[in-house]
Amino acid sequence: MEITHNDICKEITAIQVKKWPIKGNLVSRKLSVKYVVLHKLEAANWVPTNHTSTIAIGLGRFIYIVGTKINFNFGSYVFKQTVKHSQTFAIKKSIAFQSLICAIIRNQHPGILVSADVASRREFPLNFHYKLLAGSHVPDIVLTS
Repeated sequence: MEITHNDICKEITAIQVKKWPIKGNLVSRKLSVKYVVLHKLEAANWVPTNHTSTIAIGLGRFIYIVGTKINFNFGSYVFKQTVKHSQTFAIKKSIAFQSLICAIIRNQHPGILVSADVASRREFPLNFHYKLLAGSHVPDIVLTS
């Protein structure tokens, strides 16, 4: 994808921020409503992050791709993230796309589950604060009742 960080920054902030910050992380409160929702979904399901108040360039690029519906080789991205994770020595690093990877493993090896394995719920539900839709972010979606 041939797009600059600054163009991504303009899109995901609804032109509030014209340049990607020099320090590398964009403050998530500058995101438009659409991209706040995508960022929360991304952090909860796709690419877990410990930085919920800021967004790194890679994560910003990913929500931009999803939000603008650009053609994207998702399989290649998942593969690269999985390989990247396997090459790290980090002890407490969240696994990217954990639900997808587990589903693939269970599909390819249906006998992997034993009787002691039980389904469990996610520890924290995905919540959206009322302030998200009350004007703290730039509205870029129309809410209908």
